Order: sequence, then structure tokens, then C-alpha cells
Amino acid sequence: MAVAFAVLALCGCVAAPTPPTGPSEAELDARVRVMLDHEWANTGLEGVVARPVVEAQSLGEIWVPERFECVSEEGLSAWGYNLDGLAIEGRDPTAEEQLRFYTCAARYPVVEMLSTAQLDYIYDYYARWLIPCLGREGHAVTSPPSRAAFVSAGSDEGWRWNPYVALKEYPRAEPAITALHAKCPPTLPGIDGWSETHF
Repeated sequence: MAVAFAVLALCGCVAAPTPPTGPSEAELDARVRVMLDHEWANTGLEGVVARPVVEAQSLGEIWVPERFECVSEEGLSAWGYNLDGLAIEGRDPTAEEQLRFYTCAARYPVVEMLSTAQLDYIYDYYARWLIPCLGREGHAVTSPPSRAAFVSAGSDEGWRWNPYVALKEYPRAEPAITALHAKCPPTLPGIDGWSETHF
């Protein structure tokens, strides 16, 4: 498997294979559709008003500043976001506010930016090399997810599970953290949005 080669590469034995490519335009479009269907369902406006068709201006997996600016420009204040969608402090949002919020969500969609193949590659690296490496250094990883759970969960506003955030006890001193990262690298090169992440 790819990670077996990656482990050898870290030993200086062979070159690591090229990591999988990111999602295709079709995959991203499908993810945006699913995300917007969910956002629209949260408004409670289905069958009440026509769902607006909005052209996306940018795409990301975290809440970009433009999305916040859009919501502010739409005149919403003291707002938040929860599992039910838009939340207004102290009261329920109006239908008009829900519609304006959805417009911003559609203009700046937030979706998973890694392909399924990339997530599989990352999971293999964690399961077959990083978690054992951390164990050899005396650091237990608590409750790692199954492959299916890891791949389907994706990211939560740019954050996703990784062995370093699941350590039973994380090193506190910066030199110890640096040394552990050197022995057990948190990531491998070649995957935008993951490779340069440090934990």
C-alpha cells in the first residue's frame, strides 16, 4: 500500500509515491449541491418561498471572511450558526433573515476540499505509520475512528481528526513537541490543505 512506501521513504529507502489528486470539479459541484440542500432545508422555507439561484463566488472548507462580511452586509446582527442553521440571539430568525443567510451560504459554500482517495491515503498514513510511531515514543492515541467514519466525517470548518489531537497526554514543552514531530511527522508532503498542517 501507499503508506508502506511512505514509511520506507521516511527511512530513506525508496521514494514516496505521488499522493492522490484532489476532488474533480464534478465532485466539488456535487458536494456544493449537497451542502446547499442541507442549508436550504435548515431555513424552513421549502414550499414557502422560491429557493434563490445564487452563483458561488468562492469555495472553501472554512468560514472565509467574505461569508461573514456577506451576512453583515445583509443586515444580520447578533447571529450565530448551529445544527438547525441560523440562530439570532434572543429570538427565532424571520423568514427574510433565513433567506438572506442562505444567500450568503450559497455565495460562499463551505465543503470538504480533499478527495476520497486523499482521505484514504491520510487514513492509511495515520493507521499504519503515525499511530504506531507515536506508540513507540510512549504516546497512546485514544479512540481512533474507523476508516469509514474518518472519510465520511471530512472536516468541520477546516478541522478533522488526527492522531496528535487524540493523544492521551500531549507533550507540553516546545522542544519535546518539536522532537516528537521530527520522529513522527504529523503529515506527508503533497496534499494541499493537509500537508503543511501542524498540531
